[in-house]
Amino acid sequence: MTDRAKTQRPFTLIRQGDESRAICYKCRKLQATRYEYRNMRLSKSKIEVPDVLVGVCQTCDTVVMLPQQSAPKLKEARQSAPSRIDARIPKELRDVVGMMASSFGGLPEPFAGGMLRYYLAILANDSALARRVGKLANSTAAEGTPGGRLAFRLDRSLIVNAMAKINHKSELVDQSGLIRGIIIVAKEDAFDKPVAKRAEALRAIALAMA
Repeated sequence: MTDRAKTQRPFTLIRQGDESRAICYKCRKLQATRYEYRNMRLSKSKIEVPDVLVGVCQTCDTVVMLPQQSAPKLKEARQSAPSRIDARIPKELRDVVGMMASSFGGLPEPFAGGMLRYYLAILANDSALARRVGKLANSTAAEGTPGGRLAFRLDRSLIVNAMAKINHKSELVDQSGLIRGIIIVAKEDAFDKPVAKRAEALRAIALAMA
């Protein structure tokens, strides 16, 4: 038997319907509790995690306890929750995003997040697209009046992987440059030099997030 096995504590499995007692912060006293599976909303990301076993006050129905066995599920949800990204871009490119969203029947900020997720996902496996985004990010088309801003949520690892892909091609970009390049590529794919498959994907994104 290893030292680790010797020091492990016994694990008591709690089931739905089991009862206990705990301090209820709403009732402000010790109350009878009952374990139930409920959906829990994460405070920062506002993501709802389904079927989390929690202890509930039997008097006021407030969640007052989280058993050890529920912690891994919430930890996983927190780690996979999209991060909020605040991107500083030229005002003209912010207007481009608004124009595309409006043309496809969507709203600017929800559309921006969906559009970026779409391009980041395909960019990871498309060297030609990575080179194109990198070149446009460093071109005069990406310049303009400072002060534009986009805010959206996505998995930050998508940005990290895309930047690594582009920088590997000797087109050095930072996060803002990556986003500028993608906006210009999306504009070209949708309007300037239409690529039917991508234009339709952008339309579907806008409608889904309208």
